[in-house]
Amino acid sequence: MEIFESSEKIYNRIMEDRTGGLEVGFVPTMGALHEGHCALFRKARQDNDKLVISCYVNAPQFDSCEAAVAYPREFEKDRQLALDSGVDYLFHPDDKEIYPSGDSTTIINNSPLVRSYEGVIRTNFFNGVTTVVGKLMNIVPAQRVYFGQKDLQQYLVLKQLCRDLHWRRQLIPVPVVRDENGVALSSRNRRLDSRGWQIAAGVHKIMKEIKRRADELSRQEIFSRYVPAIKQLGFELQYLDVVRFPDYDPAWPADKTAVLIIAGYAGEVRLKDNLPLHLDDLAELE
Repeated sequence: MEIFESSEKIYNRIMEDRTGGLEVGFVPTMGALHEGHCALFRKARQDNDKLVISCYVNAPQFDSCEAAVAYPREFEKDRQLALDSGVDYLFHPDDKEIYPSGDSTTIINNSPLVRSYEGVIRTNFFNGVTTVVGKLMNIVPAQRVYFGQKDLQQYLVLKQLCRDLHWRRQLIPVPVVRDENGVALSSRNRRLDSRGWQIAAGVHKIMKEIKRRADELSRQEIFSRYVPAIKQLGFELQYLDVVRFPDYDPAWPADKTAVLIIAGYAGEVRLKDNLPLHLDDLAELE
């Protein structure tokens, strides 16, 4: 595995591969890698001749400087996991490489997708994400880019970005990876205490019940019955809703493209998750 810190050097290496007829897959990450990332790596490894990942904590997408500083940074562990996962190239830039002196360009997304849920709660989030992903896609000219479905709204925003800017990239969503209790894997999970894990598992149990009863539930029943049940677990709920894929508009649970979405806090740790109510993999609708 080769490690790059220079955007010019990794760009040149990938262009050499592509000129030689190789297919390249890219998985952008913020590090703190776990089994959920490994699922992305396996899918990208399966689809391509070369696999490149990035590990970069993008401060502008966080709600505060404190949140960005608190994000786990474990590069040596990340390096070893990437090596064990068959990664060919690891791009590990510093802030000056991504945001050089004089950098003054931000991608502002005005899509309806950013005016609800995560876009309302985290005011800096989508502009920060679209800007850094735009930079990374220019630096890493892979044919395919892989994202986890856990961050579903983010994936849809980035797909719109590629369409709007005519970027010739195939964005591929990969299903959520869960632990034995159904909790969606996330780099933030390592900050959960035993009570937090219990809350997160309880939330997923309720999500599974909603999925099981989706054909008979109304939107009002979801709010009146399950919002109190989730709060009773000790989960500080920010939103619970059913949306239609891929436009993210409110939907009835019986809609065959309906996705249950949720976000909030288990103690000090923010968690978000989603569950297609009638499918196992949203890629079936792509």
